[in-house]
Amino acid sequence: MELLERQPRGVALTDPGKVFLDHARLALSQVEAAAIGARRIAQPQKPTLSMGFMVGLEGDLAPPLAAYPPRGPQDLVREIYVSSARTSPVLHAVIQDYASKLGIVLKASYEGENISSAMSLVASTGGVTLVPLYAPTSSRCESPLQVATD
Repeated sequence: MELLERQPRGVALTDPGKVFLDHARLALSQVEAAAIGARRIAQPQKPTLSMGFMVGLEGDLAPPLAAYPPRGPQDLVREIYVSSARTSPVLHAVIQDYASKLGIVLKASYEGENISSAMSLVASTGGVTLVPLYAPTSSRCESPLQVATD
């Protein structure tokens, strides 16, 4: 039984060759699955916990969060900092420039997908974040960026 057929421009699979290739691929995927299963038993992964939270309430939370006594920017380094750097690179650059001018380094403990999720993370972690003026907060903060705290 021929699996391959010589042609003027190379080699091609015969019909039996195509069937054999399909079964060979299936067998190789089973071998790979067996290896993965064996590795999992030999080196169990650390248990993980995935959490989620609902967005949409941050508009109601922001004025209560901003109602706490205002803090100085230097106080931010001692807080749990929530960033939105991944999806807001321009906002991240502005915040980092602002922090650099103040002589502080903000290291994110959490990263929100957007301003809404960052605000929700602030509410759930007791952390802080910096948001642009258009975000729904109180007018108590005087810097170009407002500080939301819990």
